[in-house]
Amino acid sequence: MGIGFFSFMMCSSVQIYSMSLADDHPRAKGTAVALNTAALHLGIVIGSFSGGIIIQKIGLLHTPWVGSVMVGIALILALKNRQLDMRLSINKSTIRGI
Repeated sequence: MGIGFFSFMMCSSVQIYSMSLADDHPRAKGTAVALNTAALHLGIVIGSFSGGIIIQKIGLLHTPWVGSVMVGIALILALKNRQLDMRLSINKSTIRGI
């Protein structure tokens, strides 16, 4: 129950983040919300599908380490995203002369 609670807490913060990225383009906020929702559901599909394949092919006992690998990949992608955001914010501040 606790993992599900924290997982769905992330949905709101990611949606706020994606909408803040669309601040420069106000008409794109609806698209940002739609893409966020689509990505959330795609993640559920990928997780369910890969979990089913892992259980069927190599067994239930292997799901924790495969899940850990998936979390590691997500962490790498999140850190890369943060790095790109930092670079983008530095570029925006130099363009604006701040």
